[in-house]
Formats: sequence, structure tokens, C-alpha cells
Amino acid sequence: MSYRRLRNNDPLSIDRVNAVALSPLSAREFEILLNIAQGLSNKQIAINQNLSAHTIKWHTQNIFSKLGVKNRTAAAQVLVQL
Repeated sequence: MSYRRLRNNDPLSIDRVNAVALSPLSAREFEILLNIAQGLSNKQIAINQNLSAHTIKWHTQNIFSKLGVKNRTAAAQVLVQL
């Protein structure tokens, strides 16, 4: 990671995430990824997004696949590195 990336003050956006993703995240997946990075559980995210916990689990697996990661911590780490 370069010093320039560490000093980037641009707001986090779906475009910045999609620039490093293996395939583009949808707007809903981006919102869920932000919730994951905040440390929210699937149940908490489901309440925030007005979706079922099962749907959140499905979206979470898609997000992991699109980011090329295996867990929540690695997904959140992608955001930290942007």
C-alpha cells in the first residue's frame, strides 16, 4: 500500500470499492458492506435494511465473493485500505 493511498481524503464511495473488487457491488451490497465494517451483526443489518437475516447472509456471501475475501474482517479491511 502506498503512502498516497494512506493519505487519501476522498470520501468512501461505491466507485472506489468497485475499483478494487473482482466484480462490481450493487448499491445494496455497498450499504451492507458499510454496515459490516461498522461491526453490525447480520440481524442488526437486517433490521437497518428492512430485510430478512437470510437475505443479508446471501448478500454477505456475494460481497465476500466479489471482494475476493473469506470473512467479515477481511471485507472490512478492504475498506480500511481504500
